[in-house]
Amino acid sequence: PRSPRGRQWLACPGLLSKPLPPLPAVSWARAGAPPPVVVCAVGGRALLPCSWEEGGAHVEWRSRAPLETVYERWGEQTWAAPGFQGRLAMAPGALAAGDCSLELLDAQLLDGGEYDSYGLQGGGRLVRRVPLHSVRLSVHDHKLQRSVSVGEDLTLELITPQAQRVVFQERNGSSWGLLWQRGGAESPRLRRVPGREELVLTHPTPEDQGFYKVLDGHGLAVSTLLLSCSVCIYGLNPVFSLDILNNVDVKSL
Repeated sequence: PRSPRGRQWLACPGLLSKPLPPLPAVSWARAGAPPPVVVCAVGGRALLPCSWEEGGAHVEWRSRAPLETVYERWGEQTWAAPGFQGRLAMAPGALAAGDCSLELLDAQLLDGGEYDSYGLQGGGRLVRRVPLHSVRLSVHDHKLQRSVSVGEDLTLELITPQAQRVVFQERNGSSWGLLWQRGGAESPRLRRVPGREELVLTHPTPEDQGFYKVLDGHGLAVSTLLLSCSVCIYGLNPVFSLDILNNVDVKSL
């Protein structure tokens, strides 16, 4: 059944599913120390901490920007906002024990921001929203450096199912070229590993040196990899500073 707000509750078989009544607006003003920070990398797992001493069966998590509900749990029923479906969860039985921590899977850059948790008490038009915890989530991309010998295959990790494109820029270049796109035709030298979020670049040459950037569907960087070849400069292995990676932007796509 759908709630008056158009939500589809996911209920375990045999449980009575009741629509959640509309809730009044709340003030987002917060006093005191800033919220704790949880840090994770794109594609990783983050646990947003929360506890509810009074306990209850109904909890809500909201983001501040944009201001919206991202997750609700009411007993065994759960709801997640579009874009978060399949990526948010609470441990079974945790809420009954006062643990309202929210687990985020496959974190994305756009997930970063501040979140607030609330306990919901009462029913009908008398629902009361009790502030519980605030937390700031910081999600960062991956910075990688690899050196391979000529003829040695390179495995390029896509890291997340949300990765959509791989682009390449030569070490001293100024433009990016598309190497791979999810759902597109594969090139003879860059192939997808079946069943895994990985690509394999076969037999790299000195011309393959440079930056490989994995992008999500919003064009944001999942990872940036700097590839060097061990025999390209008089048989020496060049060493590039990882600081370079922080200044690499996708341009001219």
